[in-house]
Amino acid sequence: MNQGKVGKSTAEKMEERYRRSRSTCIALSAVIMLSSFTIFTLMADALHKFSYVTSLLGTNVFVYVVTIAFFLGIVILFFVSLFALFISSGMIYSLVTYNQSLFTMLTFSTLTVGSMGILAAILGFCLHAELRGGVLRDWMAEGLKREYGHPQDYHVTNAWDRLQSEMKCCGVEGGSEWISSDWYLGQVKYPRRRRPASCCKSCSEARQTFCIPIFESLTPSEWRACNELASVCPSSGNQVEEESVCSGNKLGPEELPVETFVHVDGCFPFLESRLRFYSIALITEGILLALLLFSQTISAFVLNYYADPLLGNYDAVNTLE
Repeated sequence: MNQGKVGKSTAEKMEERYRRSRSTCIALSAVIMLSSFTIFTLMADALHKFSYVTSLLGTNVFVYVVTIAFFLGIVILFFVSLFALFISSGMIYSLVTYNQSLFTMLTFSTLTVGSMGILAAILGFCLHAELRGGVLRDWMAEGLKREYGHPQDYHVTNAWDRLQSEMKCCGVEGGSEWISSDWYLGQVKYPRRRRPASCCKSCSEARQTFCIPIFESLTPSEWRACNELASVCPSSGNQVEEESVCSGNKLGPEELPVETFVHVDGCFPFLESRLRFYSIALITEGILLALLLFSQTISAFVLNYYADPLLGNYDAVNTLE
């Protein structure tokens, strides 16, 4: 009689531990799926917004890193979702009872996917190292100087124009590099343009310099500057009305500094900050994923350990449900 009570108490403890282990596995799966989805979305964003900068950086390391990490996120998300489905739906019973090797294979697949998290972190370190070494900046400067405007390097020209237009920047460190470029030195029409049109602000952007905030709060000097701006930039659209002023071969109104018409911030600091963000995110998420997946593998074996004796006491597959 006492032995029966003891046996029942042991079974209840085993069942409780099993349920705790299963809850842990499901919780880990949820966190892993969230992390892998984060990698997936971040890398998709990077590919969408910055894949064209490969032409400027002189290396495919960025695209390679982001593409591999993108697919890693998909693979991890798929495997972990499958694993969570097996555990949460009670299919763990069938795996343990009828095909122990299948459960082992699934668990070791999760372990393998965990090693992919380490690979993602390594890729992030590679990208971070390229940024720290200054290699990417040197390639950008060399491409601007030698390749921009060359007929055979139209992809470099298009990439620079897109970067400067979209990111509201000019040149590598502020646009002064353009006057030493082959594009500038090769111009036969005088006066030479000191910077490409993609460095120029639109009329709406130029008006924001002096005509915003609203008119009531403008100082007298800002009033004069705003009126001067209206004479050379009468519309507030996306077109540059006075490109010759922006290009540097014509003086603008006295009240208006050149910054009114030109983006003065360099492109590399902005691009570097974005690439650094992606690399750090990849390192962090990769290490986190690896730790979580290894933890899930251990939890799965613990789950298997507690499920095995329970299945010996119950014939039905889902008796515990």
